[in-house]
Amino acid sequence: MLDLSGNNLSGDLPIEMTNLLGLVVLNLSRNRFTGHIPKSISKLKQLSSLDLSSNRFSGAIPQSLGSLSFLGYLNLSNNELSGPIPDNDHMLTFNASSFAGNVGLCGGPLAVKCPVGEGEKLDQIFKEKAKRFSMSTLFLWK
Repeated sequence: MLDLSGNNLSGDLPIEMTNLLGLVVLNLSRNRFTGHIPKSISKLKQLSSLDLSSNRFSGAIPQSLGSLSFLGYLNLSNNELSGPIPDNDHMLTFNASSFAGNVGLCGGPLAVKCPVGEGEKLDQIFKEKAKRFSMSTLFLWK
């Protein structure tokens, strides 16, 4: 267990912290950490509790966070995170309070849906036209 909460620590999260492979609980809440959550956090395979709330982390939530299968508690609230919440099954088990206070986040358990990207828009249009075509073909066969 490593609890450094409420210590006014600042700067980027030291990458060396992701080498603590036996770590089960990591609480870095209520500090002033900045920068991105490192993708290498997924190396902490034994982690069951991760609290990074009330810092200034920015950018996207790493997809790799969803690979932490023992993670039962996650709190990323009150940071400056943005983009879609990773949509893997494990990340979708956490409720909206785990992500609250990050104005730029969307998807997952949040009420804010992510905007559809241009490539996805074209894919949706194609699928809709294909669906209409197959429906009209179905009616022609009657």
